[in-house]
Parts: sequence; structure tokens; C-alpha cells
Amino acid sequence: MLILKNNFSSFWHKKSYVILTLLVLLVMTIASAYFVTMKTPKAEIGVRPSATELLRGNLNSKKMTFKKVVKDDHYYQNLLTGKYDAYITKNNDQYHVTTIRKTDLSRQLTASLNHKKFSGSVKTSKQTFKILFSVLTLSMMMLAIILTKFYFDDRNGLDKRIFLSGTGTGSYIIQNLLFNFLVLLIIGSLSVAIVLPLFNIKLSPALFGGVVLSSLVSASFGLMLATLTANNEGTLGIGTMLIALTTLLSGAFFPVKKGSIQAVIQYWLPQHYLAQFGKYLDGSKDISLGIVMILCYTIAFTVIAVAAQKKRMTN
Repeated sequence: MLILKNNFSSFWHKKSYVILTLLVLLVMTIASAYFVTMKTPKAEIGVRPSATELLRGNLNSKKMTFKKVVKDDHYYQNLLTGKYDAYITKNNDQYHVTTIRKTDLSRQLTASLNHKKFSGSVKTSKQTFKILFSVLTLSMMMLAIILTKFYFDDRNGLDKRIFLSGTGTGSYIIQNLLFNFLVLLIIGSLSVAIVLPLFNIKLSPALFGGVVLSSLVSASFGLMLATLTANNEGTLGIGTMLIALTTLLSGAFFPVKKGSIQAVIQYWLPQHYLAQFGKYLDGSKDISLGIVMILCYTIAFTVIAVAAQKKRMTN
């Protein structure tokens, strides 16, 4: 465990890395917790002349305000700028809701009004932990490629001496992986344990299990990239682009259109399964397949890292 011990010693003596890791995870956890717990502002609904009979009843609620719009020359501009979240019109005895950003609002409000069962609110799926885990995974993956600096410190000539001393390639990679994993797990768990109760988000064993999975896949991903690139700068550059692109394609933050290429691609990305773990904590998904996939990705990234390190050492 010489490499693991040396990495922790170097990490502790380089206070900037300790502070950076702690700050990033704390700040991102605070930001995501604030976002998922903040109160949603009232939706402003413009009612056009053809549907003004709706205003005879008191439709206003804690979540929506309905306003009569007699003349509006900036119809789409107001939707784009957010002055109105939606407009209601009536044609052939059917109400139509026009909106740009809130598809759930349009679909559910149209159905409710036309079936005369409007309750003054629109149901939205709970996504507290999905968003939390998506942000946590994004942060951990970025930090994992930063932590590969300690791998490159060894690689600059020192690793050959390590191998000559009898340390195998597998042991060398595993110890670097353990270092990244433990740093992310310890600081990630502390951030979650400190921040989430402040926002009245309940802690649970499953939640910390998700932190373990996120730390594992992030650490192995970062180390794989490090073994495949020539230097630390290359890892940072390629890693940042890959993480940003794959996170967007995974459907972690935005809905995926059915039948699109993205709907297929998302199942090949680890971030998708960590977001699904968050949905499981939100109460809407079975996660057994997701856990298996996350572990498979961790193993695959580690195997690639060992193979790349072996190839580099023979060159």
C-alpha cells in the first residue's frame, strides 16, 4: 500500500487540492439542494378573449394566476421572456394551452380544462434526488480528473522504479484508484451529511450508498483517462469535454425525446444510471439493474486503465 500512502501524504501536504475538493463538493451540494427545495414561483397564465368564460370562476391558486389578455401584440415574445408561462385560447369548444418552456403545464392544463376537472395545480414528478445525484456525479467526475495529478506525479519517471521494486501493474492502478475513490467518498459523504439536513432533505443509508457508487465510477473514469493520455493537461482537456458531453446526452438534467438517437445513447452512459439511482430515492424507479451497470462501468474503466498502463510500460 506504499503508493496509496504516498498519495494521501502528498494530497494532505498540498492544501490547495484539499481545499479545492472540499469547496467544489460543498458548493455544488449547496447549490443543488437549494435548487430542489426552493419554492416554485406562480405560473402566470394569460387568458385570451376566446376563453374568458374561464375567469368567471376563481381559478387562481397558490401555483397559478390567470389574467385576462384583451390585446397582446407581443404574444410569443412574452412567452420567451417569461412574462407569461402560457396562454389559453378556445376553439371548437376545446381549450388550447400554448407555452414554450413548460410542456407538463401545457399537457396537464389542457387535459384538466377540457375535462372540467381543473384543480388549480399541475402535478409534477418529484426529482429531488435525481438532480442531487446528477450534480454530485458531475462534480465528482470533474474532481476525479483533477486528482489524477497524483498519478502523473508518480508517472514522471517514478513509476518505473516502483515496478522495479516488485509492485505489479494491477496493484499500482488499484492503489491509485483507491486513493481517488476514498478522497471523493470521504469529502462527498461529509458534504452530503452537512448540507442536506440544512435544507430538510432526509439522509438515509441508500443515499450514502449512492455516494459510494458515484465515487467509484468517477474515480475509475478519471484514472482510465489518465492512463490513456500523455499528461495531466491532456486528461483535464479531454476529460472536461467528455464529461460535459456525456452528462448532457445521459438525460441526467433534461428530458430525452422518445425515438431520438439520444434515447438510445443515454443507456450507454454511467451518468444515466446514477440519475436513475436518484429517481429510485425519489420513489419512482427500481434500481437493481442500475447498480449492476454502475459496477460494470467501474470494472470496465479499471480494466482499461490496467491494460493501458501495461502497454505504456512496455513501450
